[in-house]
Amino acid sequence: IAVGYLATAIMVLHLSRRWMLAVCGFCLVVYALVMSLGGDFTHTGNIAEAIDNAVLGRFRDGVYYDSNGNWHFSPYYNNSWILSSLNFIVSVAIGALAGSWLKRRDRSARQKTLGLAAFGVSALLLGYAWSPWHPIIKRLWTSSMTLVSSGYALLLLSAFHFVVDEKGWTKGMMWLGYYGRNAILAYFLGEFVRFDSVVNSFAYALAPMVGGFYPAVLAFGKSLIVFLILVLMDRAKIFVRL
Repeated sequence: IAVGYLATAIMVLHLSRRWMLAVCGFCLVVYALVMSLGGDFTHTGNIAEAIDNAVLGRFRDGVYYDSNGNWHFSPYYNNSWILSSLNFIVSVAIGALAGSWLKRRDRSARQKTLGLAAFGVSALLLGYAWSPWHPIIKRLWTSSMTLVSSGYALLLLSAFHFVVDEKGWTKGMMWLGYYGRNAILAYFLGEFVRFDSVVNSFAYALAPMVGGFYPAVLAFGKSLIVFLILVLMDRAKIFVRL
């Protein structure tokens, strides 16, 4: 993700939109070629994981140590990073291109909505058309997955732009601004702080009553805590920026 932000920042500063699209296409094709020529898409046979194991070694996520202090690659961990950074770049760059499109002063609100929708549909069609040969796999962040996920994100952005910015229907939508104005903080709190442990300290008595739904209770409680923190930060005018 950090590689994606760095590369995209450099492109935004130095390249035109057309060249950014060209770089995105280059990254997608190079990733697909390396994956196709260097193995398959299975957990044990894909080259992305082999590269991570060789380069990151014991510093890779998911490594564990046995009772003798020897380290091993976890058989259940199959997220890839180094080769997949090519497609992380594409994911972030598409977001930057969408933001640039929304900021254009020479386009109407309707043109911006339709442009985002067209971009999203194009990405979806290309991703799904590619998927029989280059499968959609999130853990490997494959090229087809990058296009499909970006396509859905663009369509959602188009829909929200139509409802909020074009039509002005903001009733019931304003709470989303707490996440938008402190998106980095929301991500950090949701991913790296164990608020579910806090919720469990108060709600563990509910476990026998809700049975298999208890994880959902923990997830809801965690989300509620994050939301309340974002509200307090927003009211205090404290915003975390990169």
